[in-house]
Amino acid sequence: MIDCTRKNDAAELRRLGASSAGVRDEFGRGALSYAAEAGTVAAATALLDLGADIRAVDQAGTTPLMIAAEQPNTEMTELLLQHGADARTADAEKRTALFYAARANRAANVRALQQAGALLDVQDSRGYNALDDRAGPASSIRHTRGKSTAVGRRLRWPCRATTRPACSSC
Repeated sequence: MIDCTRKNDAAELRRLGASSAGVRDEFGRGALSYAAEAGTVAAATALLDLGADIRAVDQAGTTPLMIAAEQPNTEMTELLLQHGADARTADAEKRTALFYAARANRAANVRALQQAGALLDVQDSRGYNALDDRAGPASSIRHTRGKSTAVGRRLRWPCRATTRPACSSC
């Protein structure tokens, strides 16, 4: 069934029925997470229609939304959000889907997650926020008073710092 998910075979998933929505691997990762990773929107839609748990987590606390947030396909992130995925859920390291999107430099997913209520100031187990955990110096996400937008290829804070700012306004 996970193979059907990766191949975007929604017809086969529907033929197999509701049992396909609950399949998990040895790490607790479900078919919906595999669809999110592969960007197979038709398979994800079929799984959701068959009752896949949108809030399911694997052993590391990773949700399908976190996996989708790392991928270039914004359509998958939006699909999961439309079906009730919680943008504020954190994994075992206290990282939200916003951390995953920022780390992968997915500005469109960052915007979608913020519109869904994701917060920039949430700190992970190391004390970093999503923008601190960005994908190195080539990030295209900009922090502006609690909001981020894509600009060029650098992270810019209102004070023009390119790393975590020392100013109190940021």
